[in-house]
Amino acid sequence: YVILMEVDEAADFFDFFAIAAGGIVDGASPLQILYGVGGERLVAESELSHLPGYRGSRPVRIGNGAWNQVQLDVFGGLLSAAALLAGQVGKFSPATAAFLAAVADTAAGRWTEPDQGIWEVRGGPQHFLHSKLMCWVALDRAIELAPLLEAAQRIAYWKTVRDRIKTAILEQGWSQNAGAYAQAFGSDHLDASVLRMAIVGFLPANDPRMRATIDAIAQRLTDARGFVYRYRSADGLEGGEGTFAICTFWLVRCLALLGETARARELYERICGYANDVGLMSEEVDPASGELLGNFPQAFTHIGLVNAAWAIALAEGKASWRGGPSGEAQAGSTRSFDLKPSVCVRVRQLGWDCQSASGPDPAPLPEGRGVLCRARPPPRARWGVWGGAGVGPTF
Repeated sequence: YVILMEVDEAADFFDFFAIAAGGIVDGASPLQILYGVGGERLVAESELSHLPGYRGSRPVRIGNGAWNQVQLDVFGGLLSAAALLAGQVGKFSPATAAFLAAVADTAAGRWTEPDQGIWEVRGGPQHFLHSKLMCWVALDRAIELAPLLEAAQRIAYWKTVRDRIKTAILEQGWSQNAGAYAQAFGSDHLDASVLRMAIVGFLPANDPRMRATIDAIAQRLTDARGFVYRYRSADGLEGGEGTFAICTFWLVRCLALLGETARARELYERICGYANDVGLMSEEVDPASGELLGNFPQAFTHIGLVNAAWAIALAEGKASWRGGPSGEAQAGSTRSFDLKPSVCVRVRQLGWDCQSASGPDPAPLPEGRGVLCRARPPPRARWGVWGGAGVGPTF
């Protein structure tokens, strides 16, 4: 999936975090899990008691009570994004490069701590496997980014700690009773977030224990439709919840990684069938009624949807990365791919020689899919996966 960002937008994305965090991510001033859109650090939660809420779903809240929780997975999320967008950025500003290197150092120094985890549990900190995993991701991506961060001297240290984290996860994350990697060290509870072990490249999906974990979640952490719950363990909150859409899309991606494309596509199409009349999806799906529940529309869910579509396309051989790990387009190379007419115009504006196979004007494809373009890149252009249809220019 191509992130449609101009170079300055990608750079500004990371500059925002460096500025919001004040360039400090040590134990005294950790990277927060969220900031206000203006970089505000204080986003405390409060209740609006005068509002009844949707269908009487009190309390109505603004802010987020988890804003000051410790969630160690944020380090991996940020550095993973940096690695993905490095080609667009080209060169980080000195302040941002120093900040990202400090994020990696913080992950290396704090991965042994308990936290509230990706699901923002309010029942006390634990040694959540996903949090350890994302600290591993932080270091793995920092090693990849080291030349851009001017941090070659840190590589040996980062590699050492990365290997320690992997050993700890493999040894302490596995539950013999569950027959799967568990929610937290010493736990026997299943948690959908551990599916990301295969997604982020920590283990191949066909690793015996990883495969057992995927199967356990598919069989024991799902409703009758095959949609995935986050977990079924106590979390300090009252009441139950529906299945989590992004967790179902994670399962789709794991099935695609296993090469089980028919099964992946069937589950993908089933969950997508719960989108509303304009294609929007919520955070959860009610296991009894199929009603959309929780935050709506939920960006988390739609990110999962797009990534799952991409995973299926890759597994079916309908999409691929071109031009090597960096995505650099080869000089004089051409590719064919589907684009909407408005996007083709944008491609041309950026210097791409974008023509249809039959002439200079893009020809519409059947069923309004877009146009079939044959593109020749300008200098320093990059190729990336365009949706699930094929390969297109990154801009």
